This record gives sequence, structure tokens and C-alpha cells, in this order.
Amino acid sequence: MRPVLEVIPHPTGPWLVKVGTTRYAVPRRIGLALRPLAGGNPSRRQIEATLSGETPGAGGGHFVRGFDPWTRLLADALNPADGVGERPAAIRPAGRVIRFRIPLIPAAVVGRLARILAPLADVRGLAGLLLIGGAGCVTFLAEPGHSGFSPNLGSLDFGSLTVGLGLFFLSAVWHELGHAAALARAGYPPGGIGGGLLFVIPVLFADVSAVGVLGRRDRLRVDVAGVIFQFAVAGCLLAAGARANDPPALRLAAGSALLAVAWSLFPFVRSDGYWLVCDLLGLPDLDRPPARPPGPAPRLFLPLYQLANAAFLVWLGLFLPWRLSGLVAALLPHLPYHLDPAAS
Repeated sequence: MRPVLEVIPHPTGPWLVKVGTTRYAVPRRIGLALRPLAGGNPSRRQIEATLSGETPGAGGGHFVRGFDPWTRLLADALNPADGVGERPAAIRPAGRVIRFRIPLIPAAVVGRLARILAPLADVRGLAGLLLIGGAGCVTFLAEPGHSGFSPNLGSLDFGSLTVGLGLFFLSAVWHELGHAAALARAGYPPGGIGGGLLFVIPVLFADVSAVGVLGRRDRLRVDVAGVIFQFAVAGCLLAAGARANDPPALRLAAGSALLAVAWSLFPFVRSDGYWLVCDLLGLPDLDRPPARPPGPAPRLFLPLYQLANAAFLVWLGLFLPWRLSGLVAALLPHLPYHLDPAAS
């Protein structure tokens, strides 16, 4: 199935042209010219005719100058057989390698929710959410008798496990809506939210690929918005648990949310922390940095990052599976239909 051409306008910045799952930033005049072709799979000739102000078989004035690069880019992406094998770069390198992707919330619903939540994604909104999360953690730690953020798995029954994991899932969706809200605040519509596997870990993702069009400040806001949104929820869950005799379901949800926040800030997978470091240093990609990094900070940081990344991969391959197997072994007795050797 051939990809469809979509044109996404913006009131002040570049327009986006979406081909399949990839978005390209184009000048406004190019976006306006391509609008009549949106929703179809135009040929190279149709793109050339549209961008030159012609209709096939008729003469016309050239109202778009310098259209040739855009013709090659879009025609090769839409119809590879018609092109010369060019594969122009997208507006940002690919994100996390997530396999078995399953769409969960369509782009239209995410877009409406993101527009509603956009005020929370400005500086004051994110600062307020950060304070809420911090206050919740302080409230929990101030209560006597707590034993850390992790739940006591021995106190979990099946109902508590279900409720705790359900609340954690909602916090993860809220995380992705934070990214979408920050993108919507910058004037671009987000895509949908889905789920999949990163390595062997179930994860959610939001399509915010248009972030590459934004300026540095807006990109940083998109990078951190999801983390701050989920941290605020974790703080609320901790505070509620502290005031309600610390039910294990709330402790499980809050601890899992804080663990997800910490994981997403790791700069060694293409997630929030990775792009945050890229945007802070002004680098497009940490895995394939330029031969001459711009400035002393990237030149000092990149060798240290590569060493730390190697250590992280060792930890991921050895320590993490062991910890996950221990967690699964601890949860199995609380499932309603677990195997009981004594009953056989």
C-alpha cells in the first residue's frame, strides 16, 4: 500500500508534509501549493505540475521558485519506483526502536486532548506540575513508618495488583499526553498514542515527530513535558497513599510511575532523556555525532557518554533480566490461577 500525502499547516512556522509515518518541514508556499494533492498518492509529474503552477498538458506560470528539491524529495518518498533512489532526511532522526506497535488512541482524539492540556505545557504549567510532584513525594516521606517508594509485594492481592497496574497505565498515557500537549502548544498537531516493546519491555509512545521543526526552547519543552506530567501523578498517588494508610495498590502505581520517570530520563535509549541531552548540547544525534562537535561541551561530553552507554548496555543485558525474573517470581503467587506445586 502506497503512502498518502498529507499537508499540515502552521500559522507562523514551517508547514509539515507527511508521507507515511515521516514528516518533512517545508516553506509555507510549498505547503500551499501541495494542498490540492493532499489525501492521495500523486506521481512525480503531478507534483512537478503542481509546484510549477501548471496542470498536466497545459501551460502556466511558475508561482513557486526552486521547487525541484521538493519534487525529488516528495516524489521519491511517495513513489520510490519513479525516483532515482534518493532518501532525503526527515526532520529528526528516528526515535526508539519499538517493535510490535499497536495503536491505542487515534490522532484525532490525542489532538483534541492535547489542545485542552496545552496550557499545562507552558513554563508556568510545567513548574506547577513539578511542584505538585515534589510536594507529594515530601508528604509521603514525612509520614512515619514508610519503607521507601517500592511496594511490599507480599501485601499485594490480585485486586490490588490489578488496580495498581491500571493506575500506572493511566499515568503512562498521561505522560504521552504531556508530550502531545507541548507539541500542540507550539502549533503542530500530534499523532496518535500506541504501545509496543522496547527490547522486552512494554512501553507507550506518542507520535510527536514534528518536534524536529521547532526551535530549541520548544523542543526542550516537548522533551521534558511527559516526564513532568507523570512525576506529578506519581506525587499525587504517593500523597494519597500516605493519607489512606498506604494501600499497596497506590504504592505500586506510584513506585512504578517513579521508576518509569527515571527510566525515561536515561540518555542511553532514544527516549526523553536522550533527546533532552541532544537539544541541550545542540546535537542532532548522540549515536552518530558530527566529526567536529560544535563547542567544547559536546567534545568533552561525547567520549564520557560513549563509555557510560557501554556500561549501561552491559547492565541492561545482565542485571535487568535477573531483576525482572525476580519481580515476576514475586508476583506469580498473587495471580488467581498460579501453579501451586503442593496442589498437584
